[in-house]
Amino acid sequence: MGILNLDPDSFYKESIVTTIHMALKKVETMLNDGLDILDIGAFTSRPGTEIPDYQQERQLLMPFLTAIRNEFEGLAISVDTMNSLIAQESIEFGADIINDISGGIFDPKLPELVKDADKIYIAMHMRGIPKTMQSTENTSYQDVVTDLIKYFSKTIEHLKRIGLHKVIIDPGFGFSKKTTDNFLILKNLECFQILSKPILVGISRKSMIYKNLNLSPETALIGSVVAEFYAVLKGCS
Repeated sequence: MGILNLDPDSFYKESIVTTIHMALKKVETMLNDGLDILDIGAFTSRPGTEIPDYQQERQLLMPFLTAIRNEFEGLAISVDTMNSLIAQESIEFGADIINDISGGIFDPKLPELVKDADKIYIAMHMRGIPKTMQSTENTSYQDVVTDLIKYFSKTIEHLKRIGLHKVIIDPGFGFSKKTTDNFLILKNLECFQILSKPILVGISRKSMIYKNLNLSPETALIGSVVAEFYAVLKGCS
């Protein structure tokens, strides 16, 4: 999975594209490097940020999504959004996957819409919204791995009840988690296989890696690759 960030405030500057020409060239490079799924996000979810309104997100996303879909017909495209209206249009414009960092909590209509369109839904774990997710209240767990498995068990059960079965789960590294929580989840990632769903890990260049190594996101490639390789050994899909 390769990432294209359209919001200039995204934490890793190399993932940001500002023109359609730049985006198409970047996707082509990623495909040559072995890309299977492209994830496009039109808002940053870094801690403390505001969620954009519908028009702002739409204006940024749709021209890029249209151009990429037209240029790369067979490519699986995932759109990172919490807004059901954006998800609806993204699917109409050719998205195959909707990546919802709120797991359906922010906009409960979103999973239903994905089900109706017979697309794939990524449910991530997060408490609160990006602005509040790192508060003490939202980062307190009895046992982070057990708590997340219980959360996903309930989420999957709810999605099953509405008829949505094409579900990928994402523990949400860096979302409502302390650094120690992130490493506990990574260490015990195989426990999530009990849920019988593909596991997505979004860990590349995050602060749990670069701050621990006294680096910047731009210089955290080796740490990212090691963490990702470990995640694959632990059952990440």
